[in-house]
Amino acid sequence: MALPSDKQAQVEELLKKVKECQKELTNIQTNRQKLITQLSEVELAKKEMDLTKEGDEIYKLTGTVLLPQNRDEALMMLTKTQEHLKTDLQRLEDLAAQTEKRGEEIRQQIVALQ
Repeated sequence: MALPSDKQAQVEELLKKVKECQKELTNIQTNRQKLITQLSEVELAKKEMDLTKEGDEIYKLTGTVLLPQNRDEALMMLTKTQEHLKTDLQRLEDLAAQTEKRGEEIRQQIVALQ
């Protein structure tokens, strides 16, 4: 059964919106994977730091140079970085849920038009 041209145009417009949602979800997933990788690196660095003792020499790789760093400062920076990454990860997960919900609503509109 063919749809009238105005309904067909509406369906095509809604399909474009669904594709946009899918693109957004792909981008969100890519960014989420990057954050997960960074978070696991930070957690690994914190575990390594836990193996050190007070007074041990700690070095940070900056470019191609190893620079000495205070152990407490390094732990504090790793903890802050971990918190920021977790916050960003939660924000992306919320955004993904909203985008999925929006895509589902658009799909329902398409079904209603057909």
